[in-house]
Amino acid sequence: MKRFVAALGFLFCVTILSAQSRFGGGVSLGFSVNQVSGDNLSGFNKPGAFAGVFGNYAINTKNWFQFEINFIQKGAYKAPKDDDPTKYLLGLNYIELPLLYKFMPFGKRFAFELGPSFGYLISHLERTEQGDYNVPGREFKKVEIAALLGINYNIGKSFWVNLRGIQSVAPIRSHQGNAVFILNRGQYSSSLCLSLRYVFQGNTDTNN
Repeated sequence: MKRFVAALGFLFCVTILSAQSRFGGGVSLGFSVNQVSGDNLSGFNKPGAFAGVFGNYAINTKNWFQFEINFIQKGAYKAPKDDDPTKYLLGLNYIELPLLYKFMPFGKRFAFELGPSFGYLISHLERTEQGDYNVPGREFKKVEIAALLGINYNIGKSFWVNLRGIQSVAPIRSHQGNAVFILNRGQYSSSLCLSLRYVFQGNTDTNN
């Protein structure tokens, strides 16, 4: 009986250690370029900072799930020009929580990612050449719901370069006068983010 209990305990410890080897994590640092639709501006002209931490769980050698906590700066920007002296700056600071499915269909050099991302607006600034700009009754929503699609490239045992696009799927703010145009129900945020990722612990899927 004691041997049976000892064997069960040994199997339990092996199972726990095996499961833990499927977990990994790391940190990321980079920058974003951004735009907001519905502001009569075009182009990813607003730069911002990006930093975060992440954890992942490997399903097998080619598939895993990843959870992240990131700080990202979004918004829009228009610089004054000779033929148009107007200036506009919209800065949006978010804490984002992406929930991603990642997969490596072509070996261990490239990894693709997709999934939803939920952002919480911690601060914002809207300004023109005349000073701060605020429209009563047209506040930004505290929670952003977005879709994320990205690609990762392995440049070493512990380092990855990540490029991703983040597109809000629900408006971050209404149009002026609360106008609605069929599926265009307000202003939407778009971001491209480039970052360097360091994996400090984890499964072989994310370290090789």
